[in-house]
Amino acid sequence: MALYNEIQVGRFNRFIQKLLSIKGGPPMPTVASDLQIGLDINSGAENRYLEGWDLFGNLFTVAAFAGNVAVLGLRNPVGSNVVAVVTKAIVTTAIANNPALTLFPLGSAGALVDQTNARTARGLDPRGRPASTCVLTDSSGVATVAQAGGIVIDQAQMPITSRVEFMQLLELPLLPGTSIALTSTVVNQAAQFGFWWRERYLEDSERS
Repeated sequence: MALYNEIQVGRFNRFIQKLLSIKGGPPMPTVASDLQIGLDINSGAENRYLEGWDLFGNLFTVAAFAGNVAVLGLRNPVGSNVVAVVTKAIVTTAIANNPALTLFPLGSAGALVDQTNARTARGLDPRGRPASTCVLTDSSGVATVAQAGGIVIDQAQMPITSRVEFMQLLELPLLPGTSIALTSTVVNQAAQFGFWWRERYLEDSERS
């Protein structure tokens, strides 16, 4: 008996084919007994390493600098062959501020720009890589490097001496050639900025 592609919503066939790098025709040709894939095996951060993910993060005090705002940037370099997923962005300030979380998409000028000071990301799981592929920089004590083409995706209204965590329940993919930045809106003010994220190498099927 000949098989035919009974599934009308092709994106699910494509998802399975891409996810598992299946060659040839549709991996799910009919619904009934053939529709049997099950992939929900992640039970927490302790299994991320087993899935090929490395966990990173750090928190920094960005010093006050006259006439400039504080910035912490996280950039995924062009050609890195890595996908990063930002899971938390942390801001603590001593005076009222409205810090912004800005995404610099592929093709924007800001996605290729680093701040002046290099910072070191720390591995949060000793089973994984100790060094991150993404580039972490800030403007501590130096003039802020201009970034163009950004999209403000979140902004906080912070009173005196307060802390905000962006993306507590969300995750933001950061593909090669894109970046993200935390930026204060008050000049000459010190702030504590931090990111948590995970990284893994892109599969062949994800690059097409």
